[in-house]
Amino acid sequence: MHRRSVLGTVTLLSLAGCSSPGQKTDEQKEVGIWIQNNTQQERRVHVEITNEDEVLNTSYVVEPASTLKKDGILDAGTYTVAVSVTDVETVSTEWTMSGCEENNIEVLFDADSVDVGATCHDD
Repeated sequence: MHRRSVLGTVTLLSLAGCSSPGQKTDEQKEVGIWIQNNTQQERRVHVEITNEDEVLNTSYVVEPASTLKKDGILDAGTYTVAVSVTDVETVSTEWTMSGCEENNIEVLFDADSVDVGATCHDD
């Protein structure tokens, strides 16, 4: 049931403070990615983020029990986010974010599952 509680948390975070889909503002901020490794092993995480064109296609090595943070990797907008964690699983989801002070794609994984969500909030 831990997976469901994490997914529920990520879903709630993704809705907090977001503007309407398709709404464009002058205040849009760049988007970062946070990848949280909840295992005791180093893992390779492949991330592909696309819209009409491929935007980001890269891999990160995430240390055990740590969070890797990359700020400002792309502009706010609507993307398909596909994440593959070695020896765990691949997850793909659509993501929309704009108009927040802080925008992040969040990837949380353990030995059995991968969850992808987004945060959008103003501090």
